[in-house]
Amino acid sequence: MKQLVSIIIPIFNGELYIDRCLISICSQTYKKIEVLLIDDGSTDGTKKKTEKWLKKDKRIKYIFKKNGGVSSARNLGIKKSMGDLIMFVDIDDWIPKNYVNEIIEAFRKDDSDVVITNYKKVYDDNHFNIGIENVPTKRYLDEILKNDGIMGFVFNKTYKKCVIKNHFFNEKIKIYEDLLLNVEMSPKIHKYSFLNNIYYNYYQNVSSVMHTKFITDLTRFNANKKIIKILIDNEEEELSLNRIYYYLWDYKKYNVNEKELNDFYKDMYKYYLRKGKLKNKVKLVIFNYFPKLYFKKRGM
Repeated sequence: MKQLVSIIIPIFNGELYIDRCLISICSQTYKKIEVLLIDDGSTDGTKKKTEKWLKKDKRIKYIFKKNGGVSSARNLGIKKSMGDLIMFVDIDDWIPKNYVNEIIEAFRKDDSDVVITNYKKVYDDNHFNIGIENVPTKRYLDEILKNDGIMGFVFNKTYKKCVIKNHFFNEKIKIYEDLLLNVEMSPKIHKYSFLNNIYYNYYQNVSSVMHTKFITDLTRFNANKKIIKILIDNEEEELSLNRIYYYLWDYKKYNVNEKELNDFYKDMYKYYLRKGKLKNKVKLVIFNYFPKLYFKKRGM
């Protein structure tokens, strides 16, 4: 029996992109899909454009909700989904016509908990960059925390419903909310497949709010603190230390709240002085007092 794939698409003012996105989804060679369009309070012509698509394809379901952010839209999609597999697509992106079929075949072949595809960063002048250059070889948790790995995106991952079930995006966090979710789910992901020959098209709108949001949105620090706590609780000392470096580098680069940074250091010292390996204690102290040496060593 064919598996039903739920494709969750959060939308906010997406009238310029909805046709391109839905053409790519509704023309999939694998037909057993449901498309959940979660309209997060759009004020443009999104609803009008969607009405045309609802008449064209009965697999599309449209749900309008009060604006609450992309995480709240995705969470509603997870709750409403009926599929055996859960996939996320952003409204300004698109996928090749055999995308879902390739993913289904990978699930059948490998019996994985999640299937990951490569992706292209596509720009307005039609040039693109390949997102993942090195084929991942490490366990899932290691790969999503690497800056050049599969990372914590959800757009290039399809999950078994049993993996993502009862896990939801933190709606108070606007940056790294997807990475946080993947870290939380990682104990359930014992095996993953990576498809290097098929690409999710990740549109790079350089004028979008998201391209300037990273520097100003401080919720990313809350996400990182939660991630570090999870890693520490699971005795992932090396991974937690690497994440601490990234967290502290981010703080120092953007000169964010010095008191909060000092409080964070105190919490980390308490942990590493009590339980950490000696070399990691030394690394943390050196990073605190001589951060420029660390930045130089890692090319930051």
